Amino acid sequence: MAIRQINGERISIDDFFRIGDVAAPLLGMSALLATAVMIGAYMCYIPGFILSGLFMFAPALVVDRKLKAVDALTTSFNMLKSNWLMATLFYFVISLLSGLGVLACCVGVLVTVPLMYLSVAVGYQSFLYGQQTPGYAPDYGQQAAGTWPPPPGQQPPYGQQHPYQQPPPEDPGSGT
Repeated sequence: MAIRQINGERISIDDFFRIGDVAAPLLGMSALLATAVMIGAYMCYIPGFILSGLFMFAPALVVDRKLKAVDALTTSFNMLKSNWLMATLFYFVISLLSGLGVLACCVGVLVTVPLMYLSVAVGYQSFLYGQQTPGYAPDYGQQAAGTWPPPPGQQPPYGQQHPYQQPPPEDPGSGT
């Protein structure tokens, strides 16, 4: 459901019950993931957190790409192994925030657990497609002048550059 929400599709209560085609691979992947993380947790917890971070995209791969359990775990591991530290820290922080929902008499879980799944879905979408998530937020009209990012097709105000945008390469023949 989180991936459908990120893609701008409407979600409904019926979506909770539409897992027939991916139920078995999702259950198998969950069992393998829980076993791997539990074994990692027995080794001073840190390997368990690392495995959780490396395998965080596996459920999304099962649902989105219809991969089998082992294929989803392998693909998630291969996608994130070069960024294992950031993946581990990201998953640790969102898990910690999700756990904080329990402290509010378990009512906070109604907010923090969906936030955790949406965070992973946004990360999956961004990592896989290399783009911002397309238009899941409603259009609120014109953007105020001087805010980032500028609307599509417009230059940043006053010749400024977006903080994450790289400057154009220098022309080697310009002689400067």
